[in-house]
Amino acid sequence: SVHRGGVAVHAPHRWHKDAKLKAQHPEIFETGETPMLCYGNPQTLEVYKRRIDRHIAGLENSGGIVDTKRKVVTVCQWDAPICCDCRYCRTLYGHAGAKPSASPIIWGWFLPKLANWLKTAHPDYMISFLPYLNTCSVPSTLNSQLSTFNCCEAEVCTMPGLALLKNASCKQEEEDLLRGWQQVTGCKVLSWDYECWPKDFTSAPYVFGKTIQSHYVDMRDVLCGAYVCGSAADPRTELSTYVWMRCLWNPDFDIEAVYDEFARRMFGPAEKPMRKLIALQEECWNRPWTDNACSYHNIFEISYPPEDVSRMKALMVEAYGIALKGGEPFAGRDIHRRGRGERRADAAQGDSSEYHIRARTGAERVGDERLGEDRGRDAGRRGRTLHPRPLFRACGRAA
Repeated sequence: SVHRGGVAVHAPHRWHKDAKLKAQHPEIFETGETPMLCYGNPQTLEVYKRRIDRHIAGLENSGGIVDTKRKVVTVCQWDAPICCDCRYCRTLYGHAGAKPSASPIIWGWFLPKLANWLKTAHPDYMISFLPYLNTCSVPSTLNSQLSTFNCCEAEVCTMPGLALLKNASCKQEEEDLLRGWQQVTGCKVLSWDYECWPKDFTSAPYVFGKTIQSHYVDMRDVLCGAYVCGSAADPRTELSTYVWMRCLWNPDFDIEAVYDEFARRMFGPAEKPMRKLIALQEECWNRPWTDNACSYHNIFEISYPPEDVSRMKALMVEAYGIALKGGEPFAGRDIHRRGRGERRADAAQGDSSEYHIRARTGAERVGDERLGEDRGRDAGRRGRTLHPRPLFRACGRAA
């Protein structure tokens, strides 16, 4: 069936602020500090079903768990781990590796019972559910039970950052998890991925297009698509993000040709050193790490040691010089002063053959011996002020 993609994130909303509901059914909320639903209490299931019925009948707003246009019912924890300690939940907790997992509570107990009811009560509706935080794993008790109901679809949000799938252990863990949810639901999975990770945690000038392509080739029979979440645009990830969009459409394309075209059209006469820079950034990023963390050792000693940073700097200086000789219309001081991003030549001249060199921000900062990465974040975020200035930025015209 076609994935409806209808999860209302972190629903139900505002049930915890409904004084009447809390007075009548205090047991349906967690025992901890977070007033999230207790998915192990049988009464929670009954209230959930009643709110679905009433919303579909037009009698009461469900607080986000029902979408009558898409005909979707949401099951999704809040933006917090499930950590209820009631007598029902205590008997249901499992483990995902060495960590406690609440998957048996919300997916092993609550979800199948809701699906079994929904297929009879509202057979034209689907359940979209979101494995997240401490509920990502597939409960061992689930087996293929959900596929028999034919009314459940998973949107999986594990949040490693797709770039980290360059590490074999991370790739296997992530893809095994996606395959597991596809198997138990009987339909393809929609993944939630994040372009901003590990970008927000490291100054590394990485390219991860080949990692993306490998993932989507391997997952073509498992995934139906992805929500790609992220932060502000960053020259470090723009090429990889473009590859990402291409892979979502069709992962079978020549990625080297894409890199070649990017270098030619973006950097014009400086395409050769910039193409070498792209290759070097990806080669360094793809080196095997000792663990799956943006640590000082992994970033500065394995992926981007001083000798490779020096090579990157030399390539950028070479490209900068070529761009200036090729018709750079601005003085060197102005190139630096204008900051990050892309500056286009005067559009009034009507020349569509302009080429632009973007700031490959990161290599300059990675090479600074004063920088260290601790606990996956730049040291500068812990008090040292860093000014991410591009090493160069130039635009020239085609010869």
